[in-house]
Amino acid sequence: MADDASVAAAGAVVDPRPFLHSATGPGPVIEDKLGSHSPAVSDPFRYAQLRTSFVNNTVSTEVSKLFSDTKYQNHTWNSYFRTVHVWMPVISRSRFSALIATEQINSHSDANLLLLCLSLCVQIPVDATIDNMRTSLYAKAKSLYAMLESAGITTIRTVQSSLLICIYEFGHGLVEAASITIGSCTRAGMVLGIHKHSSTDLRAEPEHWEEREEERRVWCGIVILDRCISLHQDHDQFVALGPNLQDHLPVDDRLWEQGIMTKDAPLNLSTPWGTRVGPFAREVQASHLLGRVLNHAYTSVSDTLFLQEEAAVLNRALITLKTLIPQEMDADAMYCGVSSLCLSALMLLRGSQHVEQGSLDRNNTSLAEVADMIVELAYTFPTMAARLDMESFSPFVPYMLYQAAIVQARTLRVSGTISCVEAYEAIVKMLHTFNERWKIAGEYLSIFLSERAFLTL
Repeated sequence: MADDASVAAAGAVVDPRPFLHSATGPGPVIEDKLGSHSPAVSDPFRYAQLRTSFVNNTVSTEVSKLFSDTKYQNHTWNSYFRTVHVWMPVISRSRFSALIATEQINSHSDANLLLLCLSLCVQIPVDATIDNMRTSLYAKAKSLYAMLESAGITTIRTVQSSLLICIYEFGHGLVEAASITIGSCTRAGMVLGIHKHSSTDLRAEPEHWEEREEERRVWCGIVILDRCISLHQDHDQFVALGPNLQDHLPVDDRLWEQGIMTKDAPLNLSTPWGTRVGPFAREVQASHLLGRVLNHAYTSVSDTLFLQEEAAVLNRALITLKTLIPQEMDADAMYCGVSSLCLSALMLLRGSQHVEQGSLDRNNTSLAEVADMIVELAYTFPTMAARLDMESFSPFVPYMLYQAAIVQARTLRVSGTISCVEAYEAIVKMLHTFNERWKIAGEYLSIFLSERAFLTL
């Protein structure tokens, strides 16, 4: 078998397309300038030029099958930015659309993969269970990502693709798969160094600020999803490095969408709560607090006084942040990711064994009070649902509902009051609605619909 140097020296140009249809055949014979014949090149991955062409052609062929109709491609594009992008704005619409407009996307396997993953994330399940969400499109996205990874292609678009695959897995209850994917996604991001942009002042690179902001947002998205997966799996073993107080928050979402670089000094994570920031920046703040609550809940520290003081600090911060949400956003925001992160963190904090070990400050919020906040959302949800876009629901909300339902079920067993029954039913109805978008809600419903599981609550 000729090595890379001999193939390059021969000056041969090999069409990689035959490899798309046969991975086991003898392959073409390469004729060099001297007229001699080298052995068949049956493994295009061994040669850099063939590898790139092979991957580009393979991904382009698969994606073109899905987007043979330009209208469907535009529909997918618009659907994504109308829905998932609302609560996870990690893709620059202007930068990606500019690439598509050049009609050179077929020569960019990473961009084609990202387009495929956009389609994956906006899929609406129809009469499906969690296991049914292992669709052929999901398998295709995973396999093509693995191909790019094997080819050594690591770009911001491959990291974004991995993040979208992880969102799909988490949102549809494939949490074990999501926990593996987020690890790969995190490492790929670190290889690119995007975690280092957290404290970079974008004003120092005005010609690259939009690109750097996108990279920063991708890393923030990785951290947020990592914390949510840890919350679901009851641990604090994060794979993504947590932000420190000097790390900068994402810029205002509207300015970023319009490509306007702010001249103001960047805001960091230690910015006072009263300072107005964008919705995604609030989500970053909420995920940071969630990470601290997870550390608090699963710590091995035995200093009770310290833990109670820490719980009080976290409680005040979460309540303050939750209070700001309806003031800064419209009423729909109470059903979005940032609100659910705050309430989920409060539920975990108030249910922590460290909190239950001693008396609490009267200003701290009790577990029942947090559950009541969630119940109130469930009561008002039916009147809001008519004008809410179901496709834009965040997959972070069902866990919050699940925890509140557990509290109501336990209270019901003790008191048997009708109010607990009504509260429980309101939460279950809301979970049913979310199950139409994200099947992780169905996982929680299956627990409550199981009489045996219900009796063990």
